[in-house]
Amino acid sequence: MGSSGRSNPRHYDPDGPLGLLRRKDDGGGPTRWWPIVIVVATLVVSSGWLITRSPVFAARRVEVTGETHLSRAEVLRMARVDRGTNLFWFRAGVVETRLLRSPWIAEAIVTRSLPSTLRIAIRERRAVAQVRARPHLFLVVASDGTVLARRRTSRGLPSLTFDETSVPLLRRLGRPAWVIGAMPAWVRSRVHSVAQTADGSIVIHLDSGVPVYFGDATQVQQKDQALAAVLHWAIVGSHPLTSVNVQAPLAPTATLYTYEPPVIVSVTPPAAPTPSPFASPTPKVSPHASPTPSAKPSPSSTAARRSQAPTSKAGHAKHRR
Repeated sequence: MGSSGRSNPRHYDPDGPLGLLRRKDDGGGPTRWWPIVIVVATLVVSSGWLITRSPVFAARRVEVTGETHLSRAEVLRMARVDRGTNLFWFRAGVVETRLLRSPWIAEAIVTRSLPSTLRIAIRERRAVAQVRARPHLFLVVASDGTVLARRRTSRGLPSLTFDETSVPLLRRLGRPAWVIGAMPAWVRSRVHSVAQTADGSIVIHLDSGVPVYFGDATQVQQKDQALAAVLHWAIVGSHPLTSVNVQAPLAPTATLYTYEPPVIVSVTPPAAPTPSPFASPTPKVSPHASPTPSAKPSPSSTAARRSQAPTSKAGHAKHRR
């Protein structure tokens, strides 16, 4: 074989190059360590698997914050975590997705601190109004229009009412719910109902019966602040309101009720009528006279008189003797 063939290992060694499947004739070569490497790697992986699954990474401290309507037990049940949950293989995103399935939870943040601390922070929605869907069915609504619960009886929340329209009910909850949800709590407590007309205009009715003309659902926070300012002014100054208009939030207006005391009108009694000279005089009736004298004596009274006459004569004769 020529020198060109000796320079190329493939042609020089007919058995091929040394590698994982071929050793030298004396038993040496690069492949004498690979079984040890595989065994060591297997032991390391197995040990790591056992360690990460051991109680070292079990949750021993679980913190839940932000719950008001929901209880701690309900949050943990929805998250499917408890004391003992393995935190090494824990996936926070999966738990957050589970929590957001609840209509009461608007936001959820789940974090872990190895080896044994789990933190769950939630932000709940708040019930601000209710809608009467059927005679015995009330929908509890949050400020973003989310239906939180269905009740058979009223909860005493402000009511949302709508004009008859073909738009489904659940698609109309957002705007009036946002209007009442942006109010301060003390203003919301004085609201009886929020009505939305067919053209989208909103009218708020207070518990006192005073209407508040809100206009369309724009500049909601500014209009709610203007309504709060008008109500505060009316309460502090004892100004009786008839209506409030906050369609222009920078210049809200209010109509006041003005009390006018009643006016006393003197009425002169009518004069007695003058008798006519041609009228027949009315006969005077004696107070002791019989109101209706009988024209003929009754037969019983006549017979009684006759029976008494002889008796009276006999009495006179006896007196004479």
